[in-house]
Amino acid sequence: MALPRLHAPESVAHPVYHCVSRIVDRRFIFGDAEKEFFLKNLRRYERLCGVRVLTHCVMDNHFHILVEVPRRP
Repeated sequence: MALPRLHAPESVAHPVYHCVSRIVDRRFIFGDAEKEFFLKNLRRYERLCGVRVLTHCVMDNHFHILVEVPRRP
């Protein structure tokens, strides 16, 4: 079972979150082409959502992303 999500205190202007996700059944589906496609879409969603991806690591069956999320005005 997943743990409750933690949110940065309101005093932090630009909180940073570590996001991780695994592929269903821990299958190995990310080859080089799939990783490139994933990163291309990651950058699209980064602009769309107004967040900043600080770093990422895409493995064969999961990924990690460090995201900076600015506070809404």
